[in-house]
Amino acid sequence: MPEHVSGVVLRTEHNGCVFERVVMWADRPTAECPNCHQPVSVTPDCPVALDGLEWHDLDQQHGCGRWLEVDSVVLPVEGSSPSAARMTAAGAELLAAWHERQTKAVLAVEHRLRSDLRTALDGLRTPLGDGESREEREEQATTGDEVTPGVYRELDGWVAWDHDPRGGDDPLLVREAEL
Repeated sequence: MPEHVSGVVLRTEHNGCVFERVVMWADRPTAECPNCHQPVSVTPDCPVALDGLEWHDLDQQHGCGRWLEVDSVVLPVEGSSPSAARMTAAGAELLAAWHERQTKAVLAVEHRLRSDLRTALDGLRTPLGDGESREEREEQATTGDEVTPGVYRELDGWVAWDHDPRGGDDPLLVREAEL
């Protein structure tokens, strides 16, 4: 199996016949719920179950109500095992889908950070109102700090950052100079 792809053989008996299927699935592309941003496992258990001859998706609903999608494929067993070529092709497709979802998740966060930073900078460029100070305007533009994701001012300019949805310790960061 390729990295980030798991698989299992599920068996059931119906009317004296044994039926087997290989289920393959990809890891989740991110380590957080896309709805509430709470941590989630990137390595889900098998996402389907076999009940008689019926396949059922297992509950992938997060506590916030968001359904956490898991890309999967079910392959018939041919003879004593599934075709190696079919398993290789399915694994490659699942891995490609995993990479695509992961890339989309990162691009969405980077897009949001650029938008947040542009909005803050546009607000800072707007002429001050009567009785409004530059410090008050900067306070309004600040939504985070070195510890809390958001927009804030560093010594060399404004930045926007958030946790990398793939997990890990390195944040996604957009600097004023990059816009």
